[in-house]
Amino acid sequence: MLTTQTLLTFEELRLKCLRHLREATALCPGGFSNPDPIFMYDEFSAICEDLRNKRIACDRQDLVNAFWSAVFELEHKQKLLPNSLVVLQRRLCRIIKFFPVYPVKIEYRVFTKHGNGKLKRVIYSTILDKPVQRVLLVDPLTRNAKT
Repeated sequence: MLTTQTLLTFEELRLKCLRHLREATALCPGGFSNPDPIFMYDEFSAICEDLRNKRIACDRQDLVNAFWSAVFELEHKQKLLPNSLVVLQRRLCRIIKFFPVYPVKIEYRVFTKHGNGKLKRVIYSTILDKPVQRVLLVDPLTRNAKT
């Protein structure tokens, strides 16, 4: 028997995660504020199970990015995506990915120009516990920029 699986894009996953989290916290006093880490992991698992039950396929990292991007937006009222350009510690950085942890943690890249004109790419990670200075929602210079 052949089964057809639907493959969701990052943006479709992100919208699903936003809807799910809004519904899950609709009755919470104060809305989506200071969520419990166990609650976050349970809700991520619920989304994974829902996708599996509906035979919907997705890239695992896209789902992680979509969920934790949605968490950050609901908590801090700011949309950040993989490939967003932001300023962290007074340096221009590109978000590479989100980690599946709470509080929201990202991996980001900083480009440093050396005297020989070459760029050194250094990768760091940090916890985002407040809004950041966003320069561009999506860096147009990234290859295969996902939104």
